[in-house]
Amino acid sequence: MKKRFPALILLLTLLFRVTAYAAEPRLVVHLPEGSIEAGETFTVTVDLTGNPGILNIQFTLSFDRERMECTDMKIGDLLATQAGASAVNPAAKSGAILAAASAELMEGDGQVGVFHFRAKEKLSDFHFSIDRITLGDQNRKKMDVLVTDAVTPGQSDSDTAASDTDTTASDTDTGNSETPAPSRDTGKSDTGTVSGDTGKSDTGTVTRDTGKSDTGTVSGDTGKSDTGTVSGDTGKSDTGTVTRDTGKSDTESVSGGKSETPNGNGQSQTATAHSDDAPPPFSDIAGTWAERYIRTAAERNLFQGYPDGTFRPDNRLTRAQFVMVLWNLAGRPMVSDTTPFADMEGQIENFRNAVAWAYAKGYVSGTSPDTFSPGEPLTRQAAVKILFAYHGSVSGTEIMMTGIYDGIFSDSGRLSAWARDAMYWAVYQKIISGTSPTTLEPGGAVTRAQLAAIMVRYVERFQQ
Repeated sequence: MKKRFPALILLLTLLFRVTAYAAEPRLVVHLPEGSIEAGETFTVTVDLTGNPGILNIQFTLSFDRERMECTDMKIGDLLATQAGASAVNPAAKSGAILAAASAELMEGDGQVGVFHFRAKEKLSDFHFSIDRITLGDQNRKKMDVLVTDAVTPGQSDSDTAASDTDTTASDTDTGNSETPAPSRDTGKSDTGTVSGDTGKSDTGTVTRDTGKSDTGTVSGDTGKSDTGTVSGDTGKSDTGTVTRDTGKSDTESVSGGKSETPNGNGQSQTATAHSDDAPPPFSDIAGTWAERYIRTAAERNLFQGYPDGTFRPDNRLTRAQFVMVLWNLAGRPMVSDTTPFADMEGQIENFRNAVAWAYAKGYVSGTSPDTFSPGEPLTRQAAVKILFAYHGSVSGTEIMMTGIYDGIFSDSGRLSAWARDAMYWAVYQKIISGTSPTTLEPGGAVTRAQLAAIMVRYVERFQQ
């Protein structure tokens, strides 16, 4: 009996390992057998096994473009029969990108991608990898995925088990605009995302709007510009009660002693050390969902708060205040340009300088040819549109994901045409999420806490 006991322990251990191993979803790359001559075509397929049921999938099949080219690709049978929307891009800079999503769980194992290649030289070995992987569960929460090294005909998947790679840490944001990010956060507002990269930019120079409003009108709202209240809006933000701001905060000069670091646009930003153990810089942010973001935003001198030591995170942000925050991010560059906005007369000097700078750069135009409406509350889509212009208005994979996003967000029809690319860029880049897993609330007012989160995410993604 004593001799059989170790064997029993070993058997139970192996059974436990096999069960745990089988439960992990896995992507397997299948390669052709033998060598490929220059000019010949060949096919690579990717299978999903151990599928627990997913709502979305996205990955990039990376390869050496000097040695081969991807001439065509399509989704596999598993997705073709279940996905409500899908998109492929064989020509992205990072590789061949595949994405698919469904309103219902996509279940079962099978082929998810078929990739056709032409060899540029003789190939006796193949080097492929699967990167930027996202599998979303029934809550659209990203799952861990195993990747099995390439399998050739006659080789079983189990033969390559030792080379499996866990992608838990591989989806770290890199700042690359091609990095996918479909995920959904913990229920906090503006703390989750969904994702996708065409590998090309479809826009370049930001052009000046010729008399049109830069805030437009939300379909179905009251007919006001997008900086007004949307019909049916409860006056609540997705993080708490919204109150009108006084327009007096965040106007002090940037304090000295900060280090200047360039951002992606060649501009500068201020940075200071951050400690989670330090007391909150404001008396009313401890324990709030946005405390980390507000701390960081204050340390970078994006916000400075009120004279009474409060931040007032639920206060609604105005158009002038947002431009002021963006101007702070850019390092407060001075411009000699003036604006045609008569309603900027009488505003504090920092507001006038910030708006003049943003107008000269083409980031804003106004609510009419001669008005800026500095005191109007800012909507979510208007804020993102201006930030997108600051970033360069360059879209990426999110263009490929437009149809999927339209299906995911039930209020996508309320997105103004001028804001759609910007909003989906921000969702894809993890800068914003919806007010729920299926809503964006584009016409909702932006609070100070929400904007702190948006700006900090932007800086952490693109300027570090």
